[in-house]
Amino acid sequence: MPLSLYFDEDKRRIYEVPEASTFTVDANGYRIYTPIDIPTANKKAVTNTTYLWSRFVDFHNQEKWSTLAFVKTGGAFRHFDENGLPIYAAFDLRLINQWQFVPADYDHNILINGNALEELSLEEFFDVARITAKVSPRINSADSLQTVVIESNVISNSLDYGGKLHYDENSIYSGTEHPVGTSVQKVNNIEDGIAIALENGLTEIHVYSNVNMDRDVEGVTIIGGLPNLIMYTHGFKMHLCKFNNLKILGDFNNSLVKIVECNVLEALNVYGVIDNSYHSGRIKIAAGYNLNMADCESGIPGQNSPEIDMNEGNDTTFSSRGFSGGQTITYCDTPDCVATLSFVGGGKPHLEPSNTDGHLSVRGSGQLDDRSGIGCEVETGAWIEAGYIGVGTNVWTEEEKLENLAYSRKASDNAEQANLKL
Repeated sequence: MPLSLYFDEDKRRIYEVPEASTFTVDANGYRIYTPIDIPTANKKAVTNTTYLWSRFVDFHNQEKWSTLAFVKTGGAFRHFDENGLPIYAAFDLRLINQWQFVPADYDHNILINGNALEELSLEEFFDVARITAKVSPRINSADSLQTVVIESNVISNSLDYGGKLHYDENSIYSGTEHPVGTSVQKVNNIEDGIAIALENGLTEIHVYSNVNMDRDVEGVTIIGGLPNLIMYTHGFKMHLCKFNNLKILGDFNNSLVKIVECNVLEALNVYGVIDNSYHSGRIKIAAGYNLNMADCESGIPGQNSPEIDMNEGNDTTFSSRGFSGGQTITYCDTPDCVATLSFVGGGKPHLEPSNTDGHLSVRGSGQLDDRSGIGCEVETGAWIEAGYIGVGTNVWTEEEKLENLAYSRKASDNAEQANLKL
């Protein structure tokens, strides 16, 4: 009689399901399968692995033995020999996240072909608390073993991670045991969160509160799950990290980052990329490195402007494309300091007196406030100053406005192409 397996992700149970069987559900929601006819024949099995990532379980009935045989993740179903008997190979089986195997409720034996459990005892692997029949497990081990992991389909179960760690410092949940760190039990501290992420291979963190870093972190993507959440770095290194939908505030301790769709309140000692974001405070480029900014705009209303600090006394480079609004440049003060500033829609670059060396290229259109020192070379060949485009008047016509905007965008694009070396 063929057998199959039923994977209950809610209860984290793998049920043995004989053909022509019925099941009942107890008060706690656990199934109990009972065959209508007690299986005795030696037949091939039907394996149902719909709810697993890969096919790595074959389940056979061999006389009165229910036989579990395992194949590698991504492997094909177990083959049968010319006599219709299953061809066995030995593999380790390791269950994670409290999965257990529940035998059907009838007297029989279960054979595991391969070392059963790497981290669990045989008793922990089987859940026989709800059946009344006598079931005896046995292991058929071998010398050469490989590890196979049974895990739930994370996409279909809200209790699983779904490839993401969920963080909320106001949550009541801590520790590293599943389901802490899932969307229903968000982890409340960074130490446990990092441990969970490392254990489960998670590199994307969704946050639902402000984040106060208390250690260095590398190579993760942090995404704000609610508006106006603040990422406080507190001087810890966040090398190779990405940020999205957050307010950014703090010293990055010379980290390479990518910031997208954020509001940068302050980012010190940082390099890398900032795209489609508000610039609302001071950004200090890490000494010896380059920062690229694209399609950003000032987040400060009124006459004040955010600042790009090119790091006093150090060689840094800065490239900005398509910036809108005011932006202040400070400390371009070494021969190898270079910045290209391309504005659209009426830019307002402020070149402060602390710019005493290097090269600043200003392109696009708007109102240039150049108070840089004598030693700083300021190039404005691709800059159109607002208020002086019309002939004999300081007022633009509508046609002149459109022509100026088109020219500034073209100048910005050309400048970016010419400045790819930055």
